[in-house]
Amino acid sequence: MNNYVKYDQGYEEYPFPKLQNLVMVAGHSIYTSSSCEKVDKEDSWYLESYQKNPGQAATFLAHIKEGIEIAARDDLALLFFTGGETRRNAGPRSEAQSYWAVADSKGWFGNEESVKSRALTEEHARDSFENLLFSICRFRELTGSYPKIYNCCKL
Repeated sequence: MNNYVKYDQGYEEYPFPKLQNLVMVAGHSIYTSSSCEKVDKEDSWYLESYQKNPGQAATFLAHIKEGIEIAARDDLALLFFTGGETRRNAGPRSEAQSYWAVADSKGWFGNEESVKSRALTEEHARDSFENLLFSICRFRELTGSYPKIYNCCKL
């Protein structure tokens, strides 16, 4: 397999041809606060009624941190935060964007230098199946191959 992808204007190299492994962090909510100072507070997240439990925000934060730590231990991993604009009342914001913004506000939990450049979003998934499927497709789109190892961070 070559390291090129066909675009309308010709061929270009894949942006991440050397990465082989996928770390996927599926979004479960959308961070709605205007600043990232309250990421551990439930009222800063758009929560469905079944999600309104004490500690839910801390769980999202732990999930983000775990994905970053897995990617930090694997120099061949591409980290995806995945999830679309699943909550109409949360505004035009995706779960993936929310998780990426929280990670960035936390300085990538001390792994900014090694992980941030390998962390991207997949912003179309509407459910768990699509989180997986679309992340694998996006990985292929950016690397030119399918992932050899797949890590899914679980709540």
